[in-house]
Amino acid sequence: MREQILIRWPQHTEDSFSWVLLDAHGKAQGKILEGTLAACAASAAGRRVTVLVPSVDVLLSRARVPTKNRRRLLQALPYAMEEQLSEDIAELHFALGLQDEDGAYSVAVVAKAKMDAWLGVLDDAGVRPDAVVPEVLALPIQETSWSALIQGDAAAIRTGMGAGFGCDTESFPHLVPIAIAEAGESAPRAVELYASPDASSAVSAGELKTTLMPIEHPLQALLKGVAVEAGINLLQGAYSRRDQMQKLWLPWRAAAVVLGVWIILQGGLTLFEIYSMKQKLAAVDQQITQTFRATFPSIQRIVDPKLQMEQQLRALRGQGQQQGALGLLAGMGEVLQRNRDAQIKGVSFRDGRLDLELELKDLQSLDQIKQQAADRLKTSVEIVSAASQKEKVAGRLRIGGGT
Repeated sequence: MREQILIRWPQHTEDSFSWVLLDAHGKAQGKILEGTLAACAASAAGRRVTVLVPSVDVLLSRARVPTKNRRRLLQALPYAMEEQLSEDIAELHFALGLQDEDGAYSVAVVAKAKMDAWLGVLDDAGVRPDAVVPEVLALPIQETSWSALIQGDAAAIRTGMGAGFGCDTESFPHLVPIAIAEAGESAPRAVELYASPDASSAVSAGELKTTLMPIEHPLQALLKGVAVEAGINLLQGAYSRRDQMQKLWLPWRAAAVVLGVWIILQGGLTLFEIYSMKQKLAAVDQQITQTFRATFPSIQRIVDPKLQMEQQLRALRGQGQQQGALGLLAGMGEVLQRNRDAQIKGVSFRDGRLDLELELKDLQSLDQIKQQAADRLKTSVEIVSAASQKEKVAGRLRIGGGT
C-alpha cells in the first residue's frame, strides 16, 4: 500500500483544516498539522488521500434491495429509501456500505450540492481524494461499547460498522436514548467518549456508562478507526473515479480518434523515412568500400571499411587528430545511423573541415549528435548555426579543422 494522508474537514467555515501523514500500515508519521487546504495539498502529492467530512451533513441508514448487482443496487437505493427521506431523491447522493448478516445494506445519504461543494474546494486546491468518508465512521468500532467524539459544539457517535450520527452537543443527550431504543437488545451499556477533559464534563450520554478518553485533537480518535474498508466511501456512482474519468474523456473521444489516425499516418511516414535513410546509408557504405578498394588495393581483407580508411589516412598523415573528408563522412555516417530523425541537407569540405547541414526534430538532438560525433571522431565539433523552422530545427555542424 501507498503512504496515506488523512484530512479532516473543518466543522465550521472559519475553522482550519487538519491533517496527519500515515505510513503504508496506517501508523501516524509526525504530528497533526493545521492550516489551509493549500498548505495541505503539497503533502498530499503521491499519497492515498482520505478526507473526513462532517457527520452532521451525512445521514447513515440501512436499506434492503433485492439484487446483488452493485450498479443496480445504486440505481434502486433512492427508491428503496424514498419514504424515509423528506428531500427530493433527485437532489441526493447515495453510497453503499457493507451488507449485514440479515441482508440489509448500510447506506450513506448526502446532498449532491454538498458533495459538489466539497469536491470543488478540493479540486481548486489540487487535492484528488481517493476516499471521502463521514467522520463518524472513522471513530473506533467496539463490540461492547459505542464511540463518541465531542469537539466544541459538535458531537458524533458511532453505533455500528456503518451506523452512527452527528449532531450538536445540545441535542446529543436527547438523541442517544433514541439510538439505544433503535438498537434494542444489541445496544451496549457503555460508550467511550473522546474529548478534552473540560468538554466531556458538560456532555451526558444518558444511561450509558461513560469512559472518558482524553485527547488534545479529534484526529487522535479518528486515527483509531479510519480503515476505509469498514466505513462508507462517498465516492461512488457519479462521483466515483471511474465515472469522473469517463465524463472527462467523452468530449475528447472524437479528437482522440483523429489523433490516433494522425499517429498511424505519421508512424507510416516515419517508417518510410527510416527505410529511405537505410537505403541511402547502405549506398554510402558500398561507395566507401569501393573507394577503399580502389585507394588501397593491397589490403585484401576488409572488415570495417570506414575504420580501416581512417586508420590508413591517419598513417599517411602521421597525425592522430586530423581526418580527411572520407574519414569524417564515414564517422558521421555511423553517428547518424543512431539518430534516425536527422536528415542531411547539405555537405561541404574545405581546409580540412567538414560542414554538415542537418534537419532535426529539436535542438537537443543537434547537441546530442555533436557530442556523439566528438566522441566518435576524436576531433573538434561545433554548432555553427541553429534555427527553428516550423516544427523542425535546421542546424549546421563544423567537424575538424586545419589543413
